[in-house]
Amino acid sequence: MTRSFGHFRSGGFFPARVLRSFLKHPGTGKNISIQAIGLSLYEELPGTTSEQIGREVIRTQWLGPESRALLGRRVLIIDEVDDSRTTLAYAIKELQLDVEEQLKSFPEAEREAKRTKFAVFVVHNKKKPKAAELPADIPYFAGEE
Repeated sequence: MTRSFGHFRSGGFFPARVLRSFLKHPGTGKNISIQAIGLSLYEELPGTTSEQIGREVIRTQWLGPESRALLGRRVLIIDEVDDSRTTLAYAIKELQLDVEEQLKSFPEAEREAKRTKFAVFVVHNKKKPKAAELPADIPYFAGEE
């Protein structure tokens, strides 16, 4: 089974790139892939209203058909800071929904083996009340609390 890295917002790309240097594909020893998604909560973007900023997660980049490449893999979602946890929870929920939609094209007996296993790594977890909870079955790793 291979690992894929993802990031959201611009904050996760640098730590994902650094980790990629140390984690290699177990079968080939080659670098593992980085898949990027973009989410914004506080950034003013074209077409957003002042009511959306800080309240609604906006997708700025998503996997699209590439989400099928996540099936049967272990995916580490990486971000620099876990602040309110709003975008992190959104990313997990939406990626899981994408995977479940893709799994519908397989016979039910094959779905569990193809189900993606997600985990989260953040460089810094701000110790404060969070606006969202992560699913209990998602491993969570923080470099600093």
